[in-house]
Amino acid sequence: MLGDQNKYRMLNAKDENTFPNVGNIKISSSSALKRKNTNPNFIEGQFSVHDLFRFKGLIGTGGFSSVYAACNNCSNSKSILAIKVVEDSRIKAEIDKKNFRNELKIMRSLQHPSIIKLKGYLKESNKHYLVMEYISGGDLLDNIAENGSYDEFRGRKITYSLLNAVKYMHSNGIAHRDLKPENILLSKHHDCDIKIADFGLSTRFNGPKSLTTMCGTAGYIAPEVLNRKRYDAAADIWSLGVTIYIIFSGYHPFQGDDKRKILQIKRGDYSFPKQFGWGNISSSCIDFIKSLITVSPEIRLTAHGALKHEWFSLYL
Repeated sequence: MLGDQNKYRMLNAKDENTFPNVGNIKISSSSALKRKNTNPNFIEGQFSVHDLFRFKGLIGTGGFSSVYAACNNCSNSKSILAIKVVEDSRIKAEIDKKNFRNELKIMRSLQHPSIIKLKGYLKESNKHYLVMEYISGGDLLDNIAENGSYDEFRGRKITYSLLNAVKYMHSNGIAHRDLKPENILLSKHHDCDIKIADFGLSTRFNGPKSLTTMCGTAGYIAPEVLNRKRYDAAADIWSLGVTIYIIFSGYHPFQGDDKRKILQIKRGDYSFPKQFGWGNISSSCIDFIKSLITVSPEIRLTAHGALKHEWFSLYL
């Protein structure tokens, strides 16, 4: 981890509401399940979830859910799955119910190698079960806290994968609205193999400036969202830029208490101090990050445009 703790606050907190790789689910013919014809491998129905899965232990908890590791009872495979459990008592408010239904629909529609895969949805009594991939490598924030920032070669590989996933989401009219290191999961065997997770704040958008809800995680929210202006998928690009900054430095570009951070974000007030590692990063990479952490969403690169930046063309 780089940096002077008196000047730069290090990243050490973890948002546990991040989950989810591995394993195909095979259902025995006797299982009373409903399946969508569009995806015969998707599990859906109302029955005892414990007939299908053996829960192995708690992975993490969030404001509305708990996530468990589980094995499939209907398969000889030893693959582990992640099952997100949401109780009706935790989503009593109408807006919470709406957000949950929205998360489910969006996750079901996404099919990309760098986005966590929803394998099934089950409803039993007063509980909802989201069956997902399980990734054992933890999240990007923990990895940086434990192993330090990424060198430019490895960081470029992660950035390229992230941008391709974000481009895919945006081209399908979906904004994530909570991109951050905690919501990027890593393979245990390769810390450049990533999956974007946690679509609890995601939404569909219908064109430029079509979103109005102020949401996200402090420190990653785009200036236009903080200013309560109408916004669109460009807000994701800002959040991604902040995340990429952290990948290469190990600390957050905006420092101080919440009030100070907000002012810095609105002004785009951040720097690349050479004494804290940026002297080892190419000018092309720094220019790339600046093109993402740009206050004006009209000037900010899109995911498609970012993939065409010379930083990639020079090295990939």
